[in-house]
Amino acid sequence: MKNLILLLSVLFPATLFAQNWSADEKAIMNTLNEEGAAFIEMDMDRLAAVHVQDGSVVRYNLGDDKAITGWTEIKASFEEMFEGVKDNSWENPKNTKENFIIKVTGKTAWVLCDNVWNWEENGEKMGFVNKEISFLEKEKGTWKLSFYTFIVKPE
Repeated sequence: MKNLILLLSVLFPATLFAQNWSADEKAIMNTLNEEGAAFIEMDMDRLAAVHVQDGSVVRYNLGDDKAITGWTEIKASFEEMFEGVKDNSWENPKNTKENFIIKVTGKTAWVLCDNVWNWEENGEKMGFVNKEISFLEKEKGTWKLSFYTFIVKPE
């Protein structure tokens, strides 16, 4: 009996806070995590696969108040970023998306989540977390980014 009570005391809180994600929500989370993994690998084909391929897709950089519009411009922006990090001393980079809030409305969706980066540099653990706001469109059954930006969390 004691073991049953202990088991229930462990399982009940876990199930209370468990999220029942829909198939679309899971696919959206996979798309966002794939974008981060493709960025780490500097894999332009994988990045292209998770972006809408037209002139309407936007990546908004808050830091320099710049809207990068259209896949061609976003691709050029990625290539420029990759040039800057090719010789970087970061090791074991990892990007995860956490704490999702997702609203799916048919073939479009919006997402708010934590964008978590961790890596090592010269043996020292480094990292940061910012907020990601993304809008996605479902094209031929696949969720793709149509707008996204990152907001620095206040200290």
